[in-house]
Amino acid sequence: MTKKKHRIRHEKSFWAEFRNEIFIGFIFILGVFLLVEEMEIKQTFFHWIGWSLRVTADGVYAFARSIRDIIMHVENSDLVGIALIVTAFILISLRFRKKVIQRYSSIYSCPECEGELRRVHRTKFQTFLEFFMLAKIKNYQCKQCSYTGIQITER
Repeated sequence: MTKKKHRIRHEKSFWAEFRNEIFIGFIFILGVFLLVEEMEIKQTFFHWIGWSLRVTADGVYAFARSIRDIIMHVENSDLVGIALIVTAFILISLRFRKKVIQRYSSIYSCPECEGELRRVHRTKFQTFLEFFMLAKIKNYQCKQCSYTGIQITER
């Protein structure tokens, strides 16, 4: 008689479970702070931009100079703040994508009646979601009841 080995589930600590969300929140708060606070990092930023523009070719230099004229009216801390906020939203969307793929990664039978599932056409929203999430979405419907479900996998 063989014994079944039972896996021991260890509860994750608060930090282990939410460290990514805490880091993203810190990035978001730092971005908002840099938008609100009037910090003088403009001089260092423009010295670096000036040096890099001198190294580039004349054609690239003309393009960068027109961009620099636009940036002159915006605080550099604003640009850094916006970049941090955009980074936070990108990290949140990547984390959301990972969680959704984990949750809907497999479907074998109907969870309501244990019936057999068959593939059906995706909706337009699922097609859009597939493009937006860069994942493969398959739509299933139970043959015995009205249950419909999806399976999401990596591309």
